[in-house]
Amino acid sequence: MIRSVFWFACIGVAVVSLLPGEAIPSVLDFWDKAQHAVVFTGLSLAGLWSYPPHRNKVLLGLWVFGAVIEVAQAMTTW
Repeated sequence: MIRSVFWFACIGVAVVSLLPGEAIPSVLDFWDKAQHAVVFTGLSLAGLWSYPPHRNKVLLGLWVFGAVIEVAQAMTTW
């Protein structure tokens, strides 16, 4: 169950991260660095809970995921 939540959250983060700014609900529109901190703390906790014996892989995977999102955002026109 928690693994499903973790993976759906990852998909949700990817989708919301690539939406134009005006498409994001105002409740989610606050300081960019705080958004990243809150979201990736949540993903880290869910990932570590989902895969306890693979702590380093989860954290490295989320770091790569964050980097890929940043590159994808840079490629958008908004």
